[in-house]
Amino acid sequence: GLGTDSLASNPQLSIWEVMRLLRQDHPQLAPATVLTMATRGGAQCLAADDAGELAPGKRADIIAVDAQGITAGDADDFLTSAGKKLRIRWVEEAS
Repeated sequence: GLGTDSLASNPQLSIWEVMRLLRQDHPQLAPATVLTMATRGGAQCLAADDAGELAPGKRADIIAVDAQGITAGDADDFLTSAGKKLRIRWVEEAS
């Protein structure tokens, strides 16, 4: 799992930057694997069974990422390599 528990990993305390740095240091990792490490993997490390994936009955905090020009096939690569350049906004809290 990936997380942002100290400034030792990155000065922004940003999961987006953690994913970017991991991809930079370990280019052999597939973007989908890195994204899973940051979502389901992080939730598993915290024993947070209600987090890390979208599924019926689970709570979700929704964000929107500005990804103009990015195709669905490139989404994992984009999300795990853009780091602090991502433009993100909270959309809503849903349950």
